[in-house]
Amino acid sequence: MFEHSIAQGLEAATGPNAISFGYKVGDLGRNTEEKQRLRELLEKYKSKEYKQTPLLDNFDEIASIIGGANYNDDSFRAGLLMIYDACIRKELQ
Repeated sequence: MFEHSIAQGLEAATGPNAISFGYKVGDLGRNTEEKQRLRELLEKYKSKEYKQTPLLDNFDEIASIIGGANYNDDSFRAGLLMIYDACIRKELQ
């Protein structure tokens, strides 16, 4: 269920508050291009076929988008923050 936690984080980060437990995407309340690209990947997750893992398969791309939006193109940091966010969500369940 790691992918489900990633999806919850993306949903929070691309929503109106633009922040999750571990990271943020763009500025508060702004509909950025990065948020739209992440929402497209999130929609693929929501409508996925059996045994597909669209978020995990595109983890590098997602980390690159988030890193470019907020962390000076540091996709490694963005990836770590996404994993951190997923772990927090798992602990809260």
